[in-house]
Amino acid sequence: MWDEMARLKDTVRQHVDEHNGLWISSLNFFTTRMPSSRVDIYVSGELDESCARLLAWRDTLTNTSLYLQTGDDPAEPNVNMCGRFLDGTAVTVTAPLSAEDVASLNGNQLGKDVLGFLTANAG
Repeated sequence: MWDEMARLKDTVRQHVDEHNGLWISSLNFFTTRMPSSRVDIYVSGELDESCARLLAWRDTLTNTSLYLQTGDDPAEPNVNMCGRFLDGTAVTVTAPLSAEDVASLNGNQLGKDVLGFLTANAG
């Protein structure tokens, strides 16, 4: 398990070193053994910053999918992007949003609708 945690750390470090400008507010590693390991990355900031940071990550990952959760709880709205690093390691990048950020949306959003939201709101 510890070797796999070290591998995940090295994967993230190498990725960030190769792609300047990627933002990380916090980072979590989850593993029991390969291939079930994954990395969770959180980005933060005002709406325009969060959207731009998610788009920057999207440009560097493979097999990405987007999900915007509006939720009923004010602490709940967020955008999740699932994808893979080039070595195949699963990664989720999440940006928390405020209730005001999603007030004009009609429920949860997927795929191209989320990409449109990110693009329209990126600073």
